[in-house]
Amino acid sequence: MKVPSKTRLHDTQINIQAAIGNAYGCVDNLAWVWVHERGMAQSIDRRHVGLRKHNKQVRSTLSAELRTYLDSLEGWFDYLVDYRDALAHRIPVYIPPGCVQRKDLVKAKELENRETAALNALRPYEYERLDAAQRATARVSFIHRNAGAIPIPSAVNLRFPYSRATKCTGRPPTPLF
Repeated sequence: MKVPSKTRLHDTQINIQAAIGNAYGCVDNLAWVWVHERGMAQSIDRRHVGLRKHNKQVRSTLSAELRTYLDSLEGWFDYLVDYRDALAHRIPVYIPPGCVQRKDLVKAKELENRETAALNALRPYEYERLDAAQRATARVSFIHRNAGAIPIPSAVNLRFPYSRATKCTGRPPTPLF
């Protein structure tokens, strides 16, 4: 299977992040609409507006049936809030662009070193040529622990020089500095 282009990977990362942010925003907006419709906007602290269990003032105005349904979604709310907070404040979405099989590791590492040298020498066309060659060694792979595949760096996500090849973990490789 062909490794997706950088543009496609970046678009996917952007869309995943936007979908999580939008889902979070929709739930928050729905709670605010309810607060305004019930005339509670002036009497409730903004930090207490929401549809989760701990938003007791808002939840007390909902029907028992809706509260029961929202209770069943509490795990989803936890996941959504944690994921949204991580994306918004700590860790952007990262999709490894591909993995190199161990048999191709030496060739990929040599190309990587030459790419770094081209960047350091401010030779962008040489870098692009070498990057294309290195990507040709990559394969799409389902990532799991001990997969035996090595992630291909993406210049957008890394500062050079790139430290070393590591097992595919689903996280970006660690730069030297």
